[in-house]
Amino acid sequence: MREVAEALKTLPRIFLDFVLPQLPALGAVLEDGGRVLDVGCGGGWAVVQIAERFPETYCVRIDLEPYSVELARRLIAERGLQCRCEAREQSVDQLGEDGEYDVATSLLVVREIDPALKPAAFAAVARALKPGGRLPIFDEAYPETDEALRTMPTRFARR
Repeated sequence: MREVAEALKTLPRIFLDFVLPQLPALGAVLEDGGRVLDVGCGGGWAVVQIAERFPETYCVRIDLEPYSVELARRLIAERGLQCRCEAREQSVDQLGEDGEYDVATSLLVVREIDPALKPAAFAAVARALKPGGRLPIFDEAYPETDEALRTMPTRFARR
């Protein structure tokens, strides 16, 4: 798990450096100190990088995997962010904080959720968001044709 977390630590930077500038309203929420819920983010790199980039934010990350949560807690402590970040061993369907978050992030997680559980997971995240809250999803997109498989993606999808 440690190696996986290390290998994926650049993904939040890709999101912050290349995707977020295309979403100025989301950037403004983070600049203003929004509360962020990071759903299933392994070793904690997303919350740490969001908290470091946006010093007014408060970040909570949840994950089902106990060792990932421990890695995230260590990283949060190493960066001195305990007052603005927390890591919980928790399933998204256990969220009981309705309307508490301005933003919920999902970085390479949606593809890992059992398709039968996705409706309940998204409903739980929707309840956790404040009215008008945002849920950017940063995940892999798989090519639909053989030709597309042979070429490198040149843009990020956004909706």
